Amino acid sequence: MRIFPLILAACVLWFGHGHAQDSVTDHSSRAKIIQSKVELMENSSNSAMQVSQIHDQARTELLVILIQQNDEILQLLREIKNKKIKDFLF
Repeated sequence: MRIFPLILAACVLWFGHGHAQDSVTDHSSRAKIIQSKVELMENSSNSAMQVSQIHDQARTELLVILIQQNDEILQLLREIKNKKIKDFLF
């Protein structure tokens, strides 16, 4: 009975996670996949310590997404700034 949640979690990791990383800006999909993965792994965990480890891993993955989003925002702001300077000079 416990094998089904593990197989389902493996499918989410194998199919969902790989496709989400194909698009750099598809952060929302990646976050939803992480959420699904956490829910599945919680159901198959054996102890509170495992649940805590699952949550820690999810937090780390979400922080990586947040950092990537911030990098993209900063890059876009630099591009806007450079375009405004270029338009102003010419």
